[in-house]
Amino acid sequence: MGTGRRRAVVIGLDGVPASYLRERVAAGTMPALAELLGAGRLLAMDSSVPPVSGVAWASLSTGVNPGRHGVYGFTELRPGTYDLRFPNATSLLVPPVWERLADDGLHSVVLNVPGTYPARAPAGSLLVSGFVSPRLTRSVSPPGWFPRVDELGYRTDVDADLDWNDPKAVAAELLDLTEVRRRLWWAAWEQVDWSLFWGVFTETDRLHHFHWGRRGEPWLDELLDDLYRAIDAHLGDVAARLGDDDALFVVSDHGFAPIRAEVHLNHWLAEAGFLHFEGDHPTSLADIGPGTVAFALDPGRIYLHRRGRYPLGAVAPPDEAKVLADIVAGLVGLTDPDHDEPALGPVLAASDAFSGPASSDGPDLTVLPGPGYDPKGMVGAGRVFTRSNLTGMHSYDDAVCYVRGSGLPARCRLEDVGVSVLAHLGGDPSHLDGEPILLPGASGGPGGSGGPGRDPS
Repeated sequence: MGTGRRRAVVIGLDGVPASYLRERVAAGTMPALAELLGAGRLLAMDSSVPPVSGVAWASLSTGVNPGRHGVYGFTELRPGTYDLRFPNATSLLVPPVWERLADDGLHSVVLNVPGTYPARAPAGSLLVSGFVSPRLTRSVSPPGWFPRVDELGYRTDVDADLDWNDPKAVAAELLDLTEVRRRLWWAAWEQVDWSLFWGVFTETDRLHHFHWGRRGEPWLDELLDDLYRAIDAHLGDVAARLGDDDALFVVSDHGFAPIRAEVHLNHWLAEAGFLHFEGDHPTSLADIGPGTVAFALDPGRIYLHRRGRYPLGAVAPPDEAKVLADIVAGLVGLTDPDHDEPALGPVLAASDAFSGPASSDGPDLTVLPGPGYDPKGMVGAGRVFTRSNLTGMHSYDDAVCYVRGSGLPARCRLEDVGVSVLAHLGGDPSHLDGEPILLPGASGGPGGSGGPGRDPS
């Protein structure tokens, strides 16, 4: 592949906290990342609102907030009904950067990015979808790559039947799948004439969900070592193949924290009189009843039950502000009875969280996680606070944004990543939400991006 032009590489580490990477570097267990930090900086980054992969990767790849790209979670309600639908790549209202680059004749490799099913690669590019991907045959574009992907034993996610209580099975699955992703990575690296390479490892997120709260157990620490050493080796291999003018990002979509309890917002809304169900044992929002003024969807999204928008909608415009204020007041005071401490993080109004033409389709309130408390939208939990077999949960803060270069800012936003990629490769990101981070080798001075960048102070 020719290397006369500038390139950009984004390595995604799903669910990896920046603080954990710093711990591993300090302990000497990620030598390649330690070397990269000598030529760049690990920036602090908050996740999306809400902090869930489908939303965060959409913001990372489009350079805009959910109020413009239109994805707010892994589930939504079908308009005018209480039936769930599952947003996918066709739901994005704004194209990801690889589609914008295709308009300029540049090709991309996109591997395992969540929310990219069904796969739709621009001409000359390769896209292999990440989760949620029901069928591998529709996860590979162009279809001519399918035999190679299938031959590698590629899977878009871990085995759904994996026994997470079996350490040997967990280690075998995660390490094998990571290696399969690396083999596909290098095949695509050599065979596609790319300008952008964007690949994501999701095995970290899966392990953290089930076992983050069990760190310190010898078998888990050994597996974490093996998994992160494999990732570190990959970081080093990629960096060694890049030129001085090539941009390198290492990003995650959210942080991780040990979980104390799931907080079931629909049960709380029902107890507080905001939500009513038909029957004593509701199983979904299809059981919603008259008099309901609000309901919740995963993760932590609260919607007003507006008249005219939903079949049984009860909230008229003059009443909206009071209903929202009453809900916020109740949530702010919600306390875990087992620990006598506040259970939730900030409650954000839509006007504080989103901007753009799709904002009206998003939640009216978004409840961010509290320390160890994971806000949920399931129906039929039976209690406000429950525990599951998960020991880890997403955190809004502590996401990763590594950028190779000098004169870098103190913080990064999700939207800055897609914008910086576009600017680095000669596109115009001025109409997007993010700001271009100063990158190596471009005009505008040392480490310049050719765009205004942001003040490194």
